[in-house]
Amino acid sequence: MKKTFITLLFSCLSLAIFANSVCIDGLYYVLDKDNLTAKVTYKSHKGYSYNEGWDISEAVIPETVTYRKKTYRITLIGGNAFAYCKNLTSVSIPNSVNRIGRYAFYGCENLRSVSIPNSVTSIGAYAISNCKSLTSVSIPNSVTSIEEGAFRCSGLTSITIPNSVTKLGKSVFNGCSNLSSVTLSSQITRIEEYTFYGCSNLTSISIPNSVTSLGKSAFANCSNLTSIALPKGIKRIDEYTFSGCSSLSSILISDSVTAIWSHAFEKCPNLKTVAIPKSVEWLFQDCFEKNTELFIPKSHSIDVLKLMRSGLNYTYIPDNQLEFYNPFSAYAKEYVTKGINLWRQKGEFERTSEWQKRVTPEAQEQKIRSLLAEAEDKYINFHVNKAPLRLTLGKYDADNEVFSVSDPKYGVAYLAVPYAEAKDFKAKWDQKTTQYQMRVLDDKIKLTYLSVQLLTGKTYSYRNTDAVNYNLSEVEYDFDAIELDKLYASSQQGQQNISSTKLKVGKSKVDTDIPTTGASNPNTFVIIFANEDYKNVASVPFAKNDGSVFQKYCQRTLGIPVTNIHYVENASFNDMRIQLAWLKDVCDAFEGQASLIIYYAGHGIPDESDKSAYLLPVDGDSRYVQSAYKLDDFYQKLGSMNAKAVTVFMDACFSGSKREAGMLASARGVALKAKSGVPQGNMVVFSAAQGDETAYPNREQQHGLFTYYLLKKLQETQGDIALKDLGEYIIKQVSQQSLLINEKKQTPCVTPSASLGSEWQNWKLK
Repeated sequence: MKKTFITLLFSCLSLAIFANSVCIDGLYYVLDKDNLTAKVTYKSHKGYSYNEGWDISEAVIPETVTYRKKTYRITLIGGNAFAYCKNLTSVSIPNSVNRIGRYAFYGCENLRSVSIPNSVTSIGAYAISNCKSLTSVSIPNSVTSIEEGAFRCSGLTSITIPNSVTKLGKSVFNGCSNLSSVTLSSQITRIEEYTFYGCSNLTSISIPNSVTSLGKSAFANCSNLTSIALPKGIKRIDEYTFSGCSSLSSILISDSVTAIWSHAFEKCPNLKTVAIPKSVEWLFQDCFEKNTELFIPKSHSIDVLKLMRSGLNYTYIPDNQLEFYNPFSAYAKEYVTKGINLWRQKGEFERTSEWQKRVTPEAQEQKIRSLLAEAEDKYINFHVNKAPLRLTLGKYDADNEVFSVSDPKYGVAYLAVPYAEAKDFKAKWDQKTTQYQMRVLDDKIKLTYLSVQLLTGKTYSYRNTDAVNYNLSEVEYDFDAIELDKLYASSQQGQQNISSTKLKVGKSKVDTDIPTTGASNPNTFVIIFANEDYKNVASVPFAKNDGSVFQKYCQRTLGIPVTNIHYVENASFNDMRIQLAWLKDVCDAFEGQASLIIYYAGHGIPDESDKSAYLLPVDGDSRYVQSAYKLDDFYQKLGSMNAKAVTVFMDACFSGSKREAGMLASARGVALKAKSGVPQGNMVVFSAAQGDETAYPNREQQHGLFTYYLLKKLQETQGDIALKDLGEYIIKQVSQQSLLINEKKQTPCVTPSASLGSEWQNWKLK
């Protein structure tokens, strides 16, 4: 029978002595009578070995124990103390403890939480290992040493190693298959053997600059790891370090690396190209796959690289081209750093007062964006000249009226072609002329604009607004405020280091305090339409900020990969059709296992004849519903997709009103009560307003009122909230605050499709 406090499977006296241990209130200790300290130990009574497990569910360890009128302070959780306590769910460790011993909680497979106090300095080998239910551990800044295999828990999803830690043992996270978020101490100098072996959910990791070497199989079988940048301190990459990283497509090898050992990048089929710096003296046999092309500067001695003849695929290139074969994020960071250093220097004939006016935080941000644009253009031009666009026409999607067009290097585009013209378009494809543009998205060059003209003169175009930005896959630049006195001194020395973090946008706390949870949602796909700048009607205040910030919550809080999120600013009618076509392809590929999130901020309009609701693209006109997307059609297309779940957030109203009050069509003086669209399939729709109401803004927070409270609840709960509870919160807050802020009624609603019943209520976005 389970107990709620520490008890033994056998009856024991309140005080009994077995061998060198003492049992007090059911817990065993070894007492140090000279120093009046004690350690918790495993039970040793005859017939009960520790590995049979204790029938306990909660462990509350006291700070002191009293034995024979002496008080002993508990300083150590001894080896195997709670090993194989299979019913143990939580542990409270007192502030007196400074060490957690080897195998202390090994095999506690139902352990969900461990509270480690800031008195602990050392965590022993396999101390909290094979605890399958443990998802997170908070390690205090007091810890300096974490020994071998300490956190081998398959359920662990995120971990932060504080900067106090100087030693990280072997295999610490070996087999943590759900681990998706890791922050490492900036004081460790080596990532040991098998540290992240088999962490198959890890997509990226930042290696601190303090690290100088990577041990054998340190990241082996991290099958979802897509990119890695090695800091300048790394001197060698050991054998099998990245073996089995089947998704790895981008690697930056710093110019401090001197040796890459055998099989270091074995079984990495997606690693197509690697730039080898001149510092590398040894490339051992089979360190890369045969299909990986290595680019080596011409001035590098071929004698030093004689082992290249052992089957490795390599090409010599001019020295000044090597930087273009690094990931774009690395190239851009270097380019911006050099440019900003030069820009910050005071000119010989520049007055100090003029220099101070020129070098301001605002001017610096402008300069950064300019340099990023320059870097992107140079990088893209180099690669497109080397590998020109080669387009292949795919199948026609008759439902969405689009053709897929693909390039093996630069991705897929969707061309909107009316149904009546589709056969003719395909027949005349080989006689086309094209114009195109490329941009960098997620550290890769992507096709973002394509115009196809047939001999008839008819033109069809594709525009991926999702990619037209300079948010370079987590390499977004956010520099400290310029301190002019320090700047002047640094400019004379020509030294100014620049870090890469993120440019901050928005004034609300929901914009700046976005929780990063370490969640992983690889099967969730998102479309965000942020329609603010309309061509024929009034703009929608803050719609871009709404969409942009929601995108960040999707990525950081809900754990949705950036490649799964399509963010479209100022979507045209064709943009909307194209994005739905992409979702249909995704759902088909994932065979019913994909979940969808669709977010829309923008205008909605009613059809005055039958009161049907329409989404208004930025190129639409509120006077003509033919230029808009009928909401029922929108829902029908989503509902017909083979999706596990579809959640729609609609920050729009369909009464004909503007977000900031007033009417879209000047001739109409009253709001119409439009029919709400009917959700289809596995769909739940969150709407900002009902009937003839308006979806208002919250000007202080610079968001739509509906979106603000959506983001606020995601922030407060870190995304861990059921849709029913999320809906109730939004309805209550928006209904109350609209009356207070706007003095107008606004009532959100949550509408599931009829077939779902109450099933949707427990769904979560995370």
